[in-house]
Amino acid sequence: MVGSAPSSSRAGASVPCDLRLKFGSHSEQPVGQFRVSLVFVNGRYEAPCRVSGFPDVELIGPVYRTHGSIYGLPDQVGRSRSAVLQPGQSAHAVLTWLRPSRRADRWVPGYIRAVVPTNRGPSLPMALPWHFGAVLRQDAATHPGTYVGPLRPGTG
Repeated sequence: MVGSAPSSSRAGASVPCDLRLKFGSHSEQPVGQFRVSLVFVNGRYEAPCRVSGFPDVELIGPVYRTHGSIYGLPDQVGRSRSAVLQPGQSAHAVLTWLRPSRRADRWVPGYIRAVVPTNRGPSLPMALPWHFGAVLRQDAATHPGTYVGPLRPGTG
C-alpha cells in the first residue's frame, strides 16, 4: 500500500484532502430498504490522500417534531478498508435508509452533508441536494434501518 505524507501550508498546518462528493449507484433491496453509494473523489490535481473509517453523514431538512432539522446517521456495524486515493480515484460508503410507512412520519431532507476521515484529519464538509424522497427518521432507535456503511475503495 502506498503511503502519503500530510501536506503542509506555509504556516505548518495540515492541508485537508481535496475530496468531492457525488452519488453513485442507487437500488432498492430488499423491498422498502433503499441504498445509494456516496462516492468521494480525490481532486484531479491533489496529492494522494488516504481515507478510512466511516464518513460522518447528516441529512438536513425541515424541522422534525422531536429531533430537529439535522439527522446524524449512525454507522453500520462493519470494518472499513483503508484506501490511498491517487488524483481522480474514488472511495465510497453505502447509505441505507427506510421510507416511512405512515404519513405522520414523512420527512424529506433537502440535502446531505458528509465529512470523511483522512490521513490529514477530517475533510472539508461536502454537500449535495437530496433527491431520493422521504426518509424514516430513527434518531433514538437501537437498531435503525437507516445508517451509513464503512469506506471502501472504488465507486461501489
